[in-house]
Amino acid sequence: MESSGKQQSVKYLNGAFDLVEEDVPQPGKGQVLIEVHYSTVNPYDRIMHGINKAEGYVMGSDGCGIIVAVGEGVDATLIGKKAAFLGGGWSRYAVSNLDFTVLFNHDDFDLKQGANTYVNPFTVTAMLDFAKKNNASAVIQMAASSALAKQMLRLSQKEGIETVNIVRKDDQVKDLQENLGAKYVLNQESPSFLEDLQKVLDEVKPTVLFECVGGELPGEIFKRMAAKSFMVVYGNLSKQKVAFEPTEFHWSDKQIVGLMMFRWVSSLPLDERRKWFDYVAEDLYNGGKIFGSKIAKEVPIEQWREALPDSEKVASEGKYLINCKRQ
Repeated sequence: MESSGKQQSVKYLNGAFDLVEEDVPQPGKGQVLIEVHYSTVNPYDRIMHGINKAEGYVMGSDGCGIIVAVGEGVDATLIGKKAAFLGGGWSRYAVSNLDFTVLFNHDDFDLKQGANTYVNPFTVTAMLDFAKKNNASAVIQMAASSALAKQMLRLSQKEGIETVNIVRKDDQVKDLQENLGAKYVLNQESPSFLEDLQKVLDEVKPTVLFECVGGELPGEIFKRMAAKSFMVVYGNLSKQKVAFEPTEFHWSDKQIVGLMMFRWVSSLPLDERRKWFDYVAEDLYNGGKIFGSKIAKEVPIEQWREALPDSEKVASEGKYLINCKRQ
């Protein structure tokens, strides 16, 4: 195995997170060892930092690097290949099950573009899959200025699904309209928001609401949507309970469902999973026209504590890149 020094990772030990030093982990059957180059700070990471109590948990929901060793049953020719993985990304090294590892098929792939391969892109593909399987011609998305929502907007444009995008600021309206070509963008802080929303609902008839904010507004939007519509909950940025009208469910046959990216990925047959992995990897290699994320700032792994709160302040501007390589 081509590795140098000890393993270092941001791990929960003895009741707290810290950058700890240990022996380099070894891959088991069906696994690969990845020397991590980059990770990012996702909303999920901020949540886990606040609620995790599991000893041994390693921060970093996304990660990418180079395969430096393989376990039993794994083709040794994968050594040296660039790859992305899920979980334990804030590390010098990470072990990943090959069946859930994204392989980049180009030697000149820029790993900075692969740091956010998993969480956002495969949440977005799960959202698209849900919309298609439920015959939605249009969807609504909350927090539409986020990096994830912008990916959903671009993917939906490619797939012929209209999006109604809800944001909080006028400059976000302008950004989505001018830079991403969004047709329907509404500022939820506008005095005429609900009136403007109703006009759009009457026009495009969205049947899926992708909700990640919480509070009263999602319920206000949902009750104005057509019968048999879905609210798909994939986050709760405000940490507030969602309010809704019970009559919407037994009279209008509406449903609220949860969406977890890894649950969706795990449900896919391996060949279909690989097709989605290759789809995302090729887009990132070709400039990330759909799944690319703008990098707001790059910091070394040693600055992980500062990155957690700082990254939230610039979430609409881009991602914080965590450099996990030894300098």
